[in-house]
Amino acid sequence: MESASVTDETSQRIRLFKTVINELNTALEVRTFESSPSGWARIRNSLGAAYKDLGSQIGGEQGKEQLDLSIKAFEDALTVFKSDQFPDISARISQNLDEARRLKNSL
Repeated sequence: MESASVTDETSQRIRLFKTVINELNTALEVRTFESSPSGWARIRNSLGAAYKDLGSQIGGEQGKEQLDLSIKAFEDALTVFKSDQFPDISARISQNLDEARRLKNSL
């Protein structure tokens, strides 16, 4: 019985991550790089986190695809939040980027 609830919980998490990803992508239609570089980068960072969590939940080849999207999103965020100008933010994004790469390599 416990495995069914774990599966249900995992399915709920996956649906939640997909909803969050859709909402963040919608936000990127309004908050573009050109209109607000820092806002765009914050959304890309959040998108990276959501894709990372989704990829770790799904696993396998689909999980790797999500982690690729996560890595790209974190890399995009780092184009704005450069370490010389935003050392703390850059360090956190870099840690998330490293974690996404490690997760991808472990799948």
